[in-house]
Amino acid sequence: MKSFLVLVLLTLVTLTKTIGQPINFKIYSPTGGFLKIMYGTNKKPDTTYYLKNNKLVASLKESDIYVKAGEHNDTIRISSFYTANEQPALNYTLVRKGKELQYVDYSGYEPSGELIGYAHNLNAGKGILLVKDRDAMGVEIYRGGNKIAQYGLARVEQERLIVFPVGNVKKSQGVLNMEGDVVIPVEYDLVRLEEHVFIVKNDLQKWGAFDINGKALVPFDYDDLIPRENMVVTWINVRNNDKENYGLYDKEGNMITAPVNPLIDFSAGPMPVMGADGNYGFVDENAKMVTPFEYKYVRNFSDGLAAVANQKGEFGFIDNSGKLVVPYKFFSVVMNFENGKARVSESRFKKAYAIDKQGNKIVDP
Repeated sequence: MKSFLVLVLLTLVTLTKTIGQPINFKIYSPTGGFLKIMYGTNKKPDTTYYLKNNKLVASLKESDIYVKAGEHNDTIRISSFYTANEQPALNYTLVRKGKELQYVDYSGYEPSGELIGYAHNLNAGKGILLVKDRDAMGVEIYRGGNKIAQYGLARVEQERLIVFPVGNVKKSQGVLNMEGDVVIPVEYDLVRLEEHVFIVKNDLQKWGAFDINGKALVPFDYDDLIPRENMVVTWINVRNNDKENYGLYDKEGNMITAPVNPLIDFSAGPMPVMGADGNYGFVDENAKMVTPFEYKYVRNFSDGLAAVANQKGEFGFIDNSGKLVVPYKFFSVVMNFENGKARVSESRFKKAYAIDKQGNKIVDP
């Protein structure tokens, strides 16, 4: 990047020799230091420079980056793009203020796609500036034309900035948007973004969750959170019959079940979960309840059906949609459905027998 900026400088210096007395403008370079651009006062249409490995070539076909530079009214614009997909690699828009220039908009990307710089509407007095000092990135926040805050930058995620305070302070983390507004306060021990949800750990080592805009989704009550495509799985470090306990929230922040379930598994179909009243229901992998919390006992789905018991303790079977397809008439289920058959019993005193998926008795061979 540094050699590329030097090349832009050289080409622009050459350009100024033909268009009048040059003026020196000093522009901050996100790769460190300053880039001094020599640019003439006379108006001239954009000039395009084609580069391959940071060297001038004759045509777009030969290049990997092309650079446009030009002056229009009181604005100087320099930009370059990857020719493969025209993603901006550098994009400066600057406006003259007296004999100086100040940022209007700036964004920069390393060839790998990593964001190295960004500024927004600093001439309007509000915005952010990402600056790079050696190998470290920082964020400066501007309001009313003045810098009001400064942070270190941990990383950029989905147009959100995960930042931490600079200076001799506790290295907590928070989240800003690309305007510099606080999305999540910079006060947490750790912030990570997974499946479009910010998972955040507080100073008590408990985890909570926020959505991409900072709305609180999950309170700080859990030892860990595991975001999935349509839900957030909660976990607490409490053993229940030697099994870890899990719960579920949807992505809107609604609790589906507290962490009282021994596992999270949708491989066979909707999963049974316990409600606050101790009854069971079924939830699907989209975090939608397939049935209410109405069953006294349940079993996992197997072969497309699940055994459920009503409040009287009578067993029947439901399908994946929650429809009761085998009526409540059994005392117990000895074996779940497998290959179209299940084994049930009508009372503790009667022998178990096989049934088909309609609940009809199958005569044992």
